[in-house]
Formats: sequence, structure tokens, C-alpha cells
Amino acid sequence: MTQQIKSKKRVADHGEVFTRPEEVNAMLDLVKNETLRLDASFLEPACGDGNFLIEILKRKLVVADVQSCFFLPQKGKKQIIVGKKRSNERSQRRYELNVVQAVASIYGIELLKDNVEACRKRLADYVEQTIRQTIPAIDEAHLSKIMATVIRILQVNIVHGNALTMTFAQDETDTSDPKMLKFYQWKSGVYPNRFFFQWQAYEYQHLVEHDRSFGYRILDQDKIYFLDIPNEKRIY
Repeated sequence: MTQQIKSKKRVADHGEVFTRPEEVNAMLDLVKNETLRLDASFLEPACGDGNFLIEILKRKLVVADVQSCFFLPQKGKKQIIVGKKRSNERSQRRYELNVVQAVASIYGIELLKDNVEACRKRLADYVEQTIRQTIPAIDEAHLSKIMATVIRILQVNIVHGNALTMTFAQDETDTSDPKMLKFYQWKSGVYPNRFFFQWQAYEYQHLVEHDRSFGYRILDQDKIYFLDIPNEKRIY
């Protein structure tokens, strides 16, 4: 059975109780179609060390794999099509982009710093493990670039903050005004030999108060570049 508490003191001080995987998956099944969309965003306002987020990530990485596979219709060339029987042949280029898209769609807020760090590491470790299983012969230097992108996204998507006050957490010695939480929306694009992600920053408070998904009050925006792939690769 999965441990649901770390200590009685943490329960008393912070009300920290972890949800069992069986309960997590039962709840996720209620919105199953959303968990099967790479672009569907999920935010856990008290994410702990990632019990909810890891199960969402697992589902999305299965989709990332399926959507990178080639299918052979009765006529025509091989295409990437979802919904038909897949072959064992997949586009490495598309798979890697799908994996990063899956990570970029997952967000979390957590009050306890050790949980924040544990959650980020847990998600990153699972991504790396899954990539290695899917592409056993992947170049280590190339994998390092992918993981650097994944880790960078997790650093800003999984935040140390308070969902009730909608502010970033502060050290007890910090007397400055709390900073408002902000989150980043990531949109992918493709150049001939590389992918890029454009991000836009939004204040969490405005997303909540105006009951809108990403699309209100852009704070700033920029691009990050990653996954330099000179040629299309097919893997089996």
C-alpha cells in the first residue's frame, strides 16, 4: 500500500496527506478524454510530491508514443495517424516533440519546498526512463539536450507557492511583498532542423478570477530552442 503521510507532524502542521494511485486514477478516469490530449493542461494546486501529476504524465507519454508511430493505410504513403493500428516504426523527431509537449502541459503549486523538488525530480526521472525504454539506442548527448529542456520547463511549471494567496512562497526572513504566482503557456513550432517552444507568461490570479484558461493578460513572452535534429529518424 502507498504511504499516505510522511510524518504526523507534517499532517498537523500542513494537513499533508497523499492520495493513493488507485484514487488518483479513478478521478482521472472521469476526465479520461482530456488526459489523452497532449495539449490539454492540468494544474494541481496542492501537488505534493506529484502523485496526481505523475499519473497524468504516464497517460500523456503513452499518447506521445502512439502519435509518433507510422501507420500504413490501404493506399498512399505512411503517415502519422491516430486511431488506426500502429506499427512498431515511429518518428524519433515527432516522439521527442510530443514528450516535451506532454511535460509542458502539466502544472503544479506546492507549499512545501522539499515536495516541490521531489515532484520535479520524479517527473523528470520518469520522462528519462520512458525515453530510454522507447529509444534504447538514443545518443546520450542528444538525450541530455532533451532532458535539459524538460527540466527547464518543470522548473517553471512546478512552483513553490501558496494556491490560496496566489503568491510564491517566501523565506521567513524575507520581508518584501509576496510576488504573485505566474504560469507559462507553451506552444510548439517547427523549423527545418529544429523545434522551438514559444512561451507566454500569465498571472495565476487573473486566470482564476476571470475564469479563463490561458489567454488573459500576457505578462511577457519569448522563445526557447531545442532538439536540433538534422534529419528525420525512424526508430523501431
